[in-house]
Amino acid sequence: MLSSSEHKFLSSCPITQTDEWAEFQKALGKDAVRLKGKGWSCLLIRQSTKLGDYWLTPYGPFLKDKDVLPEALGTIRTEAKRRSLSWVSVEPFGNGLYYNARKLGLKKAGKAYNPAYTVVNDLSLAEAKRWSALSATFRNLINRAEKRGLSFRTSTEPKDIKLFTDMLGEVASRKKISLHNADYFKKQAEILMPKGAAFLELAYYEKKPVAGAIILQSGKVGHYAYAGSHPEARKAEAGTVLVWQAMQNALGRGVRWFDLFGVAPPGAPTSHPWAGFSTFKRKFGGEDIALGGTWHLPVNPGRYRAYRASLPLMRRLQKIR
Repeated sequence: MLSSSEHKFLSSCPITQTDEWAEFQKALGKDAVRLKGKGWSCLLIRQSTKLGDYWLTPYGPFLKDKDVLPEALGTIRTEAKRRSLSWVSVEPFGNGLYYNARKLGLKKAGKAYNPAYTVVNDLSLAEAKRWSALSATFRNLINRAEKRGLSFRTSTEPKDIKLFTDMLGEVASRKKISLHNADYFKKQAEILMPKGAAFLELAYYEKKPVAGAIILQSGKVGHYAYAGSHPEARKAEAGTVLVWQAMQNALGRGVRWFDLFGVAPPGAPTSHPWAGFSTFKRKFGGEDIALGGTWHLPVNPGRYRAYRASLPLMRRLQKIR
């Protein structure tokens, strides 16, 4: 049975289904369209592959009425076929949403686009209760932050995004991973910050910016979407305190549900690639929430089968690269 927090969180439109996100995608040069019907709405972003184009709808369609999913998928599929798309990648989102994927013609995606599980903190709880839910280590770090030379700032100035992209570049280099480029975050800041849909939280150690996080906001939901840091942040334990400070700031803006965005499934083994940061996020005392996962709605069966058949080879090539 869903808790009260889970009901409320899933009843709120995710940032990736808002008009602000559509404007951001268009600024990136993406073809983004919105379809909607009674009780549902869906932002669809066109993607290209060598085996045909498809629509991606991150955390969508968003359903105000859980029973309208079949109608929503039917409308989306009809429009996708009219536009000669090969399939649609969907992540149905809504309160009390349970569905039989096979009956709806959905195929489980080989790889999730957005996390299927997240942790959400209810900021409407009394601060004493939220404080006691923190791990003892986290409480100690927060209490001693100022003595360790840490200070914090929230920015809504798009120009400050360079402070964050510099940190992210160091993270990508250290961990040898590929992340969104600087232009992606620059456009995000330019579009979303003036609309009150994005905030840059910064941690300073001895007056130098060492850690940052982008908080995306949609209504009463704040999403801890991206984080980066310089090596000094580890020494100062800045990341932990930055999350707590971001929660406090979000509460001051009217946010009720703070989404820490993405964790390993409950009970996942310690060998899970997300085990480390999942443990970190859960130490803030939030509630695990299962989302719908990523599914494919085939539109052109032949091209979709060819795409699925090519996945093993594509994964091998990615590993080689």
